[in-house]
Amino acid sequence: MKIKEIAKEKKETYKLSDEERIQELSTKIEALRAQSIEDSRIDLLKENIRSAENKINNLNTSKANSQKLLNVSITKRNQYPEDDPEYVKYQRQVTSHQTAISRDNKEIIGLQSQINAWHQDMLKIMDENGLGKNKEINVLAAERDSIRSRINNDNYDELIDREYGGFQAKMLAFSELKDEKPITRISALFITLLFIIIEVSPTFFKMMMAAGPYDCLLDVERHSKKVASMQMISDMNDRINTELQITTGKNKNRLEIELANNKLLLEQIASVQSEILSKAIAQWREEELMKVEENPTQYIKGGVAESK
Repeated sequence: MKIKEIAKEKKETYKLSDEERIQELSTKIEALRAQSIEDSRIDLLKENIRSAENKINNLNTSKANSQKLLNVSITKRNQYPEDDPEYVKYQRQVTSHQTAISRDNKEIIGLQSQINAWHQDMLKIMDENGLGKNKEINVLAAERDSIRSRINNDNYDELIDREYGGFQAKMLAFSELKDEKPITRISALFITLLFIIIEVSPTFFKMMMAAGPYDCLLDVERHSKKVASMQMISDMNDRINTELQITTGKNKNRLEIELANNKLLLEQIASVQSEILSKAIAQWREEELMKVEENPTQYIKGGVAESK
C-alpha cells in the first residue's frame, strides 16, 4: 500500500515537471523562430559546393582509371629487362600515369580546401542571420512532442518502475514507515541487531574454544607447505647459480682459445714477413753487386750524384 502511494506521488511530480518543461520549450521555440532570416548568399555557396563536389567525383573517376592503366603498364614493364626497348616504352607510360594521378590528387585537394572554406562562410552567414537555429528548433520541438505524448498517454509506469521499482521502492517505503511509526523503527533496529549477532556468534565461539587436534593438523600442514615452498625456491636458486657458473666457464675457455689462436696467427704473420724481407734484401744485394761488377765507376758516380 505504501509503495503504491509513493508511486502515485512520483507520477504527479513527473507530470508537473513535464508541463513546466513543455512551457519552457515552447517559449524557446517561439524566440528562435522570430530570429530566422533568409539569405541568398547561402544558396550561392551551396551551388558552388555542389559544383566542386561534382568535379571531385569526376577527378576520382579519372584517377581510378589512371590507376588501372598504371597497374597494367607496371605489369607489362616488369616482363622485360631494364635494357629492353619495351621496358623503356612502358616505363614512360608508368611515369605518365603517375603524373596524371598526382595532378588529379593535387586538384582534388585544392577543391576540397575550397569547399571547406565555403562551408565556413556558410556557417558565418547562418550564425549572423540565425538560420543555424533551425536545427535547434527541430530538436526542441521533438523533445516537446515526446513529453506531450507521455502526458497524454499517462506513460509513467516504466519510468517509475525503473527508478522506484523492486527493492529500491521497498526500502524507500520502509524508510518512510520508520519515520511515521516508532514501532517500525524499533523493529528494524531489533532485526539489525539480530543479524549482527547471528553473523559474529561463530567467530566469538571459535575464539573462546581451545585449540583442538584439527587446529594442530592444520598448523602442521601449513608448516609443511611452507617448508616445501622454501625448498623449491632454494633448489631453483642452486640450479640457476650452477647454470651461470657453467656458462661463465665456457665463455672463459672460449676467450682463452681465441686469444691463443690470435697470438699464433700473429707469430706466423711476423715470421712470413721476416722471411719475405730477408729474400727481398738478398735479391737487392745480388742486383747491386752485379751493378758494381759491371761498371764500378759508373755505380760510384751514380751514388755520389744521388747523394748530391
